[in-house]
Amino acid sequence: MSRLLFCLSTIPFMIISNLGLADIFNNAIILKAYSNGTQLQMSRENIQEFSFLFNEALENSHEMPAYCVSLHQESLEALESGFWVRFIFQRTQIHNDLPFNELLFKIEKDSSGVNIIRNNFGLLEGRCFHLSLQNNFNKLYDFLEKVDTQSKMQKDIKIAE
Repeated sequence: MSRLLFCLSTIPFMIISNLGLADIFNNAIILKAYSNGTQLQMSRENIQEFSFLFNEALENSHEMPAYCVSLHQESLEALESGFWVRFIFQRTQIHNDLPFNELLFKIEKDSSGVNIIRNNFGLLEGRCFHLSLQNNFNKLYDFLEKVDTQSKMQKDIKIAE
């Protein structure tokens, strides 16, 4: 009986989704992008352009079985190199029976697929998701390079002032 009550009490806090993985990103309430471990400062216009390029890259993508498992410490270390994107959700999401409240993945040029790491209650570990891309992240990568350059220039201006 207590198991049933626990299950019923957690349902309002989770969103169980029949959406495809590419569509789940639309449920995120916060987007954070990183360059070599440093969070990029993105304006509202940057976020709109990011969304457009991201949706374009995911167009006609297919979810595939993921054979990788992330380990928390290794994921944190990997975040220190390259461009990473983090989608944060207001409530726990469940996709393919796997819960998460954040999704994290690396943006790489000429990639035909992406492993998506789940953050589940503060840990970046467990089974990942995988999307096979019909397109690639090249435009999105170039865009993040531009935002990174602008962020660095703004920091240089602040230091000079």
